[in-house]
Amino acid sequence: MNFFEAQDRSRRNSRKLVLLFAIATIAIASAIAIVVEFAFFQVVIEGQPGPFQSPVRMLLVAAGVLGFIFAASAFRITQLAGGGARVAQELGGTLVSSESNDIERQRLRNVVEEMAIASGVPVPQIFVLEEESGINAFAAGFGSADAAVAVTRGALEQLDRAQLQGVIAHEFSHILNGDMRLNIRLIGVLFGILAIGQIGRLLLRAGSGGRHSSFRSRDSKGQAPFLAIGLALFLLGAIGVFMARLIRAGVSRQREYLADASAVQFTRQTEGIAGALAKIGGLDAGSRIRRADPEEVSHMLFANGAKKAWFRAMASHPPLDKRIEALDPSLARQLAAQPTTASPAPETSTLAGAPVSALAAGGAVAAESIADPERVGQPGDVEIALAAAIRESLPAQVYDAAHSREWAFYLALAIALDDRATYRRRQLKALAPRIGRERCERIADYADTVDELGPRFSLPVLELCFPALKERPAGQLRFLIELVDLIHEIVPDRGLRSFAFRQLLLVSLDASLEPGRSSRFRATHFGKAATARAAVGLIRLIADEGHQDNAEADAAFARGTERLGLKRPPAQQRVQLHEAPALLEQLHGLIGRDLGRLVPALIATVSHDGQVTVDEAELMRLVCAALDCPLPPIIDAPLIAALRVHAKPGNDATRELS
Repeated sequence: MNFFEAQDRSRRNSRKLVLLFAIATIAIASAIAIVVEFAFFQVVIEGQPGPFQSPVRMLLVAAGVLGFIFAASAFRITQLAGGGARVAQELGGTLVSSESNDIERQRLRNVVEEMAIASGVPVPQIFVLEEESGINAFAAGFGSADAAVAVTRGALEQLDRAQLQGVIAHEFSHILNGDMRLNIRLIGVLFGILAIGQIGRLLLRAGSGGRHSSFRSRDSKGQAPFLAIGLALFLLGAIGVFMARLIRAGVSRQREYLADASAVQFTRQTEGIAGALAKIGGLDAGSRIRRADPEEVSHMLFANGAKKAWFRAMASHPPLDKRIEALDPSLARQLAAQPTTASPAPETSTLAGAPVSALAAGGAVAAESIADPERVGQPGDVEIALAAAIRESLPAQVYDAAHSREWAFYLALAIALDDRATYRRRQLKALAPRIGRERCERIADYADTVDELGPRFSLPVLELCFPALKERPAGQLRFLIELVDLIHEIVPDRGLRSFAFRQLLLVSLDASLEPGRSSRFRATHFGKAATARAAVGLIRLIADEGHQDNAEADAAFARGTERLGLKRPPAQQRVQLHEAPALLEQLHGLIGRDLGRLVPALIATVSHDGQVTVDEAELMRLVCAALDCPLPPIIDAPLIAALRVHAKPGNDATRELS
């Protein structure tokens, strides 16, 4: 299943769950209305109709219950509006600082970074659940921009690198397939229904004349309605939670099989993730989560965080042996018999197996290699190995800055500078009064180093910066956006790359700039006239960007709009570059099948002459990243050559290239 189909599947599941939960919630509200009617209006009250004689009264009670459930769910979702980091912190997660020197944390960080670079998404924030000895992990957030990945202390200590990589690949499949947003909504809905049961528990205590009850009375008849309603709320809440968890479990189990399969597709080996599952089965602690309520979050974990479900249909995950057998039947018995503990393997990675001989020669990239929908959000072992090589080939100055809470800020500015010396000097001169001359000199050094690396390294370096940037206060991140706007305004002929860079920076820092804004995300589609106009406008900009000749630009535009396949395309007209931010903002909500039409249309635009230059390919990656459409690195001979040039002594990831 490709990236776009996975997004459509996630959206269909969301609609199905909304419908099922709506039916269950309405049934609960109706039952409560009947109980309240019977309890309070057993006899005819003077001037009032008797029980079950006033439909309006029952409707008002049912509406009140529905409103309460909705409000409780909204409250819980609002609590989690800080994104993946908030969820991880609630479960006891400790942020892995971008500057951490702990060996186990560095290994975890390297694995996560390689997966992110290979996928073409911003590096998520990383957390460790220090108090959890079981093996487990999860990815949380509303989207890739505010995603967080967390693993337990047990996973760090018990898993070797291959197994840890398999677990992280599994979690990245949830990030790429759009499962995380649904996970948070499920937490909210379950909380709303659970709150009904909690209210019932309180009323039972009150009606029974408990020690702290404000309803104590010698009149047992006065207590009876509260006891009846409390018991009904408690029972109906329990039934509602049971049904909600049953629905959730059915969807969750299917997603876990798909995520396991995706992890194998990413790493091209089953031993890692299957070995991790086998170790869970052999440990006393298993995959249990003790700090938080595992029932609330079990659907978002790598493995079931609670005790084994007594009713199989309630299990949020398939049985471990079934998951291992689905991965590789021949390994099921072998892996189950392996020792349950192992020291982490040395920090190594390799490009062995990468089809270097099959890579294209020269400075152009085959259009099909970036337009193929199967590549979007679907990195393989070659891309992951290349990502490791890119990470390990970065000069120490750049690598350390990307992981520095202080200097990542200035490295991002360095990447945003124009590559022409005249404009770069003007940009640095404009920055000097705002940040100081010494910092400008450091930015200039960073920019020169990134220039030497080549255009292929700019996006991965920027992606590495995001965790360190998100550790800074929101005010400083707004200041960063302000400075990026300042230096871009200095360049009169700035191109689409500058606008796409700014959009990517803004989207990726959105969770820190405006916590919860991503939770208000609304999908768009080509059925909306504004979205169709934005898509055609972006194609027009890309056609004009890569061609000085108007006839060639028109031909590229015609090719792109034809590939887009709109039944009634908007009128063809010129688009000004300053309109780019609005176009990218409008298209950021495009998902699924429609996004799967736009990306090949953009590639068709730049490749109408039969080839795509490195600059055009990297522009496409930047634009796709700004649209939250992760495009893996383009593998070709120039990239391999660059990795050879910049390889550090003892670099395991590039050794096979020498």
